[in-house]
Amino acid sequence: MSEAVDEVFEAEEKAQQMLEKAEDEASQIVKDAREEASRIVSDARDEARQEADRIVRERVEQAKEKRKQAIQQARENAPSPEDLDPDRLEEAAYLITKVITRGEN
Repeated sequence: MSEAVDEVFEAEEKAQQMLEKAEDEASQIVKDAREEASRIVSDARDEARQEADRIVRERVEQAKEKRKQAIQQARENAPSPEDLDPDRLEEAAYLITKVITRGEN
């Protein structure tokens, strides 16, 4: 009978060891999964930041190009001094001189 009791205790001890081992493995799996999830989130954040930076650089370049084109178009469409009425040019020059000499703004 004592042999049977010893076998039960042995089986119980073995079961307890198996349970502890399974719990340790489960804890390690959870820890590894959390670390992997954290890495994935960090990588995704870095990729999103890089993509946003790329988009911003692209949009800045587009804005610079539009500005350059607008300036060029304004230059092309602006009247030359020869196209302006000489009387109006003289009046404008007079008014500018008057403002400058009086210190008016």
